[in-house]
Amino acid sequence: MRDGVAMNARIARVIRSVSRGDALLALGALAIIWCAAVIHLTQERQLFLHAARDNARNLSQAFSEHILGEIRSVDQTLLLLRRDWSRDPDSFQLADWAAATQSIDELAIQLSLVGPTGTLLQTNVGRTAPIDLSDREHFKVQRDASTDALFISQPVLGRASGKWTIQFTRRLLDRSGAFAGVVVGSIDALQLSRFYESIRVGRHGAIALVGLDGVVRARAPLADGVLGHQMAGASFIAAVAAADDGVYTAGSELDGTRRIVAFQRVTGLPVVVLVGLSEADVLRPFLQDLLSYLVVCFALSAAVLCALAVSAHHRRRHRAAKDALDATLNNVAQGVLMIGPDRSIKVMNPKVAELLGLPPELLAGNPTFDDLTAWQIEAGEFGPATPKSALREFIEAGGIALGENVYERERPNGRHIEIRTRVLPDGSAVRTYTDVTQFRQSERALAEARDAAEQASEARARFLAVVSHEIRTPMNGVIGLAELLQRTEMTDEQKRWVDTLRASADHLLRLIDDILEFTRLNVDGIEFERVPFDPVAIAREAFLCIEAHAAKKGLAHAIIEPETSCVVEGDPARLRQVLINLLGNAVKFTQDGSVRLLVLPPEIGEHEATWHFLVQDTGIGIAADALPRLFHEFTQVDGSIARRFGGSGLGLAISKRLVERMGGTITISSEIARGSVFEVSVTLPLSAVPLTALEEAPALPSERQFCALSVLLAEDDSINAMVAIAMLERMGHRVAWVEDGAAAVEAATTAHFDLILMDMMMPVMDGLTATRAIRALPGERGQVSIYAFTANAFKEDGERYRKAGADGYLTKPIRFDALLAVTERLATPRPVDAVPEPPAQRAGVMLAGVMHAAPTHAGPMHFDEPVMAALIANLGMETAGRIRDRFLRDLPQHLSRIRTAASKRDWAALTREAHSLKGAAASLGLRSIVETAATLEQQSAGPDIPGCAETIDALDRCATAGAAALRAFEMAAA
Repeated sequence: MRDGVAMNARIARVIRSVSRGDALLALGALAIIWCAAVIHLTQERQLFLHAARDNARNLSQAFSEHILGEIRSVDQTLLLLRRDWSRDPDSFQLADWAAATQSIDELAIQLSLVGPTGTLLQTNVGRTAPIDLSDREHFKVQRDASTDALFISQPVLGRASGKWTIQFTRRLLDRSGAFAGVVVGSIDALQLSRFYESIRVGRHGAIALVGLDGVVRARAPLADGVLGHQMAGASFIAAVAAADDGVYTAGSELDGTRRIVAFQRVTGLPVVVLVGLSEADVLRPFLQDLLSYLVVCFALSAAVLCALAVSAHHRRRHRAAKDALDATLNNVAQGVLMIGPDRSIKVMNPKVAELLGLPPELLAGNPTFDDLTAWQIEAGEFGPATPKSALREFIEAGGIALGENVYERERPNGRHIEIRTRVLPDGSAVRTYTDVTQFRQSERALAEARDAAEQASEARARFLAVVSHEIRTPMNGVIGLAELLQRTEMTDEQKRWVDTLRASADHLLRLIDDILEFTRLNVDGIEFERVPFDPVAIAREAFLCIEAHAAKKGLAHAIIEPETSCVVEGDPARLRQVLINLLGNAVKFTQDGSVRLLVLPPEIGEHEATWHFLVQDTGIGIAADALPRLFHEFTQVDGSIARRFGGSGLGLAISKRLVERMGGTITISSEIARGSVFEVSVTLPLSAVPLTALEEAPALPSERQFCALSVLLAEDDSINAMVAIAMLERMGHRVAWVEDGAAAVEAATTAHFDLILMDMMMPVMDGLTATRAIRALPGERGQVSIYAFTANAFKEDGERYRKAGADGYLTKPIRFDALLAVTERLATPRPVDAVPEPPAQRAGVMLAGVMHAAPTHAGPMHFDEPVMAALIANLGMETAGRIRDRFLRDLPQHLSRIRTAASKRDWAALTREAHSLKGAAASLGLRSIVETAATLEQQSAGPDIPGCAETIDALDRCATAGAAALRAFEMAAA
């Protein structure tokens, strides 16, 4: 009962949700379905009936011709018999004649001669007793006839044969022309009917031979009382009376079956052939199609009703979703505005009016987006009419930028609103308004706190730099003098004092290095490289560093390497540092026994490999309760150990931090007096570089033996030019420098160069245009090798350079090894004694230069120290110092030119200056300046006017912090 009530309620709810339009559409669809079905079925029924009428007519014509042929054959037999009889009536023997004649039709079962009085005289089956046939119709008709014609009787039961037969008769005349009797051919009516039964006219079809008198001569199917039946049906009588052939439909008088009857009068004879096809048999395929059509129509009707129900369901859901959306838009904290392609307002929630302060009278008039903008301009929302700000110009130009645009403005009432716009493919746009007033207030407070923290970090960096410099300077003196004293003649006691002095100084220097390293780790001041290397080779190098110390202490020491290795990508120096630290501790805390480094076979996956390094010793061991404190900074598990072996307690802490930064783990298992096992596990990405390539150690730059090249450098930035020139001269090449593309083309036209290094963004003529112009020069001058210098390292940029004619490109900051690889491809080998000596002021820099870096945490990504360290290693401290000083001197001028270009709306100049500053800063590792200048370069190409001003302010802050970090970076000679 409850289920029924619930079902009725659901049905009622569905009916109520159906709209009038949907209901009319559904009724129309149902009407079309059923009307089409009725029309089609009616036409199909008529087609079946019409085909049946044609079939019956064709069959009746065929049977008529067949019967006509059979009857003519019988008649020919009778005429032949009469002719032969008339030659000698007295002696004629019918049996002998029939036996000698081959043309007797197979349907004729008996031939007979009847005398003029009606007495049966002879038959073809032999002699028979005289039988009086004078009462028979076929005798009386011929006796009384005035003409000679074939007569076909009604079926009669033969007195001679005892079978139902149809009599075919002809008159016999004597020589005087008087009636002399009748020649009779008797046809078996049952056999004729059975022949009709062999003809397929359907399960309930019928074939009949009927005389014009209405008497049935033969019929299939045959039933009792059929032969000789008088057909009195009005349909038959009317049809036969009207025409010789035709078709009519009627129920049978014999079995009541309704048939489609085709009749055909046999030409020249008083008989008609009837072919009846049962209407039920004819329409049986139609009834099967009718059932199929009804099923299809009901299915389509159900589908229409289901579609109507689904449409109603979706309409309910759409209405509910719309109500929910309206409720959301009316209560969301953001203003939401949807603008159509024609700048009409499609959607606007109340928060928009609240945040923008729109008056009710404006909203009452169904305003467009232009109406809202005009009202805000008139209300002074975007500042005074003159002078116009960039924001006001943007708003007056339409206020909608292509793509996604985000900007922020402050309303006259002090409220800060973030406006975010996304343009849709159809030209419409969705805009959101967010009140960020509290966020900006919090941001300002955080910025002040951040600035204070940065100042404190910068002060700490400067302090550590000063401390490092002040400590290392006298320490270098102490260690140097100790070394000198060790080389002099001393007493044994003096030698012990000096050795102690030297060991103490070395220990103090290592302690200072640990403290500085740990400080840099704490402020993320250490960058990790990602280069290909062989972990087994790194382990071997680390082991070699402690091998002498272990041998000096008399310890057994060994490294066990796997049989297989693989090349991975990571920072080999940091991995080597960790292994040296662990091996050094193992040697230090082991008085006798052994130290081993075990490198397990790598676990190689699809894209990465996991390596395990085990450092085993037989030293003093560590208590189990002390293991959790082992990796704490400035901690030793036992004070007596510190006094006995020394150390700052930072080595393991630094190792743990380094391993974790590499994404690995470091673990320990130890037992007092039995020794310890430290295990380092790191998972690193596999490299495409083959192991054999790493096994071939490259020669040092000073050992390479190549002829000097003549190089043309086109670079407008003096800092980048100084770096490139210093590197090229260090390689022994001659360098000519020009500052724009036009000068580069002129130089390439007038002089011969082996290599042109072309900056892509320069004044007067850019690098791409200059490259194309040089390639157009005739002869060898147009075939010179050209490599692009660019700060844009994207694949599409490289393709542009190559299409312009460049052979390749080098990215900024300029890398010594990359530049060296380019020059080596072009230079030809030369004898060893032809290698030029480097300039005197640079001699020995690569061996003697030592870089000491104080922490430079002026910001999250202000200074990339490895870049500066590489510059020092490649060019020497003096050249790197000049480049640094030149950059610091030119930096204010760069910033001034950027602000001037922005104020003049000179976007091309702004793009060029941002690109130039990006390249110069990249050479010195000033990453925050590089990233901010790259952002400005992209915005000026847009141009993104609101974004440029904010980025320029950010660039000033990055320049200040980066310059401070660069000044704090100490370069000293060991």
